[in-house]
Amino acid sequence: MVLKSNLKFKTGRHIKIFFLIILIISISFLILLSGTNKEEAEKHYYLGIEYYEQGLIDKAIEEFRLAIQYNQDYAAAYYNIGNAYEFNGNYDKAIEYFLKAISLDPSIFYFYRHLGDMYYYKGYYDKAIENYYKALSLIQEDTITKDISKQFIYLYLGFAYHHKGNYDKAIEEYKLAIKYKPDFAIAHYNLGVVYGKKLLTDKAIGEYKLAIKYKPDYAKAHLNLGGQYFNKTLYDEAIKEYEIALNYTQDDLDKVDLYGRLGLLYNHPKENYDKSIEYYKKALNIQPENEIIYINIGTVYDDKGDYSKAIEYYQKAIEINPDYAEAYYNMGIAYYSKGWKTSAADYLYQAGLIYLGQKDRQKVLRQIDFMKDLVPDSPLIPILMEKLYAEDVEQTPKEKDIGYSGSGFIINNDGFIVTNYHIIEGMENIDIYFPSNDKQYKVEIVIKDINNDIALLKINDSRFTKVIGNIPFGLGSSSDIKVGQEVFTIGFPLEDILGKSAKLSTGLVNSLYGILDDPTLIQISNPIQPGNSGGALFNSNGDVIGIVIASLNAKYFYENTDIIPQNVNFAIKVDYLRNLISMLPDGEEILNRKSQISNLPLETQFDRIKPFVVNIKAY
Repeated sequence: MVLKSNLKFKTGRHIKIFFLIILIISISFLILLSGTNKEEAEKHYYLGIEYYEQGLIDKAIEEFRLAIQYNQDYAAAYYNIGNAYEFNGNYDKAIEYFLKAISLDPSIFYFYRHLGDMYYYKGYYDKAIENYYKALSLIQEDTITKDISKQFIYLYLGFAYHHKGNYDKAIEEYKLAIKYKPDFAIAHYNLGVVYGKKLLTDKAIGEYKLAIKYKPDYAKAHLNLGGQYFNKTLYDEAIKEYEIALNYTQDDLDKVDLYGRLGLLYNHPKENYDKSIEYYKKALNIQPENEIIYINIGTVYDDKGDYSKAIEYYQKAIEINPDYAEAYYNMGIAYYSKGWKTSAADYLYQAGLIYLGQKDRQKVLRQIDFMKDLVPDSPLIPILMEKLYAEDVEQTPKEKDIGYSGSGFIINNDGFIVTNYHIIEGMENIDIYFPSNDKQYKVEIVIKDINNDIALLKINDSRFTKVIGNIPFGLGSSSDIKVGQEVFTIGFPLEDILGKSAKLSTGLVNSLYGILDDPTLIQISNPIQPGNSGGALFNSNGDVIGIVIASLNAKYFYENTDIIPQNVNFAIKVDYLRNLISMLPDGEEILNRKSQISNLPLETQFDRIKPFVVNIKAY
């Protein structure tokens, strides 16, 4: 017997009513579920805020991600993940999440403000400026924090224009920042820096004074104010500001710089030799292996007439750096002052040999002139002249025409090479030499960045096919560079003296900024000689984090910037290279390549990298 249901829909109307009821129940359930999801999203979001405020960044990111799982349109959660990545220094990830937040809610000004900051930190100044102006356009005039928001945006606009070299626009933006906060010390300070670069000394002094008025312990403002007083030959005022700066600065490199400035001023024009030596020795306490400080102390003893003491310090400089020609020259002059002409001739001759090895013909001739004036009967004079002119005869036409020699490194197997632009600037011919296989090829310029001193070259030679082997190093990020980080470079310093094989130079990152806080450079302690320029600077993981530029000449640098460098060497930050590589057809592949040598000892890393390091010859 079959049982049949008595439930029947007698009309189409009943069917419609039934499905309407089902639809109403479903919508009600979805509304209830949606409300529950939003509550869960809010719970995780505010928990993320708590973790962020406690400095538990990874936990904060985890909670913000959970908030997004419950509400995929949660713009504030994306924004705060961006903030967390910014806190960790991962600017690329921060940009990704700020952009997502903006796509969900393009009306929030601080989304654009923080996106602009990320582009600024990465050196993409045009993008930073674009987003800062967008942020300004979205600030509501009735917002309580309107003035605070604007003052910081205008400040960063000033930074961006400043680093682009557009000083007039930088001045305009710094002034707007000050308009919204008249006691904004950092804005006054940076306005002073720009006025200084425009050689508007009195205006620079005025702004530095205002910065100090609003922030009396502003060490850099005191330092720069002292520098401007020095420019005006107001030496007592300069000394006063440098000594005040010393009371406030905590940075050892700034202290060495200040001790050097004070040592110089007390030597000349003050002629307070003991005070000068006292300050230089304080610098030595911080950097006991800095040969330039020893030279400076020796010079003071020279001026004081204590030639034996001067010789002692010059000798120490030579022990630290046997290729320091100026130390040999100063030693020669000191011996001459003591009446020891044979020793004087010997050291002047040694200086001449070093200049000869550096192919600095003018300085060799200068040494010969000094020797003719001071020790005219020395038999070393004709020997040095013979070496100079014999070298001219022995050179082949090609070698004689070489204008510059430097270092470079391969970035892909098709023969793309990175070096400094100044090495190849204005030269008709550029060759690269592989010491690893004794091959030399012609190259051509593919991309050049004159402002940042970077050139991308490509081998253009019928004999060349491919670079053999896997390139073992990757490209790092400027955001990963830390003060105190161990770094090394491989290049071809003083090739004619030290030979054609690649040389290793190790050191530390001293500062994340270059001259006058130039953000394009980092300061390093690696010994750098002529020929190192254009070489890659590697971190301990085997990633390129910079491009080496030559050591600064102390006398030249001081005469042009009023700063006395103490063992100051620099490298260009890698992000400026990344910008150029991104223009290449396979740029993405190069940029994403990972280091294969991160866990290897330094000597193994050197052996693996060496085949991909080249000697640049431009003539």
